[in-house]
Amino acid sequence: MDISIFLAKILGLYLVIISIAMFANVYKFEKIIKDMVSDNAMAFLTADLALIVGILLVVSHNIWQADWRVVITVLGWLTLFKGTIRIMFPQWTEEVSERLAQSHAIVCISATITILVGIYLCYYGFR
Repeated sequence: MDISIFLAKILGLYLVIISIAMFANVYKFEKIIKDMVSDNAMAFLTADLALIVGILLVVSHNIWQADWRVVITVLGWLTLFKGTIRIMFPQWTEEVSERLAQSHAIVCISATITILVGIYLCYYGFR
């Protein structure tokens, strides 16, 4: 199986499932985000995980062609960037995350973008 199709299936399903959970539990997710960033060990663990996943995606799928596969590459680089920033600047990311989590609209917009990207990847992964 082509790596792009494999990653599209995995990332697509993950994004669809997590966004549905976000829509179903918006207020709970707001609290989870606040709790997670205020717990230093959890914040480091999730940043470390994002860094590892980002590195794996960038190393295994760095395809910059003008088609659907670039979405996977961009997600990989964004994940790598997120993990790096969260590890290097934990105080700043805690402040930004807390501000963003206070906005119900931001959580809903994030879930909407996430589900759209997930559906897009599922389409190409499972067609």
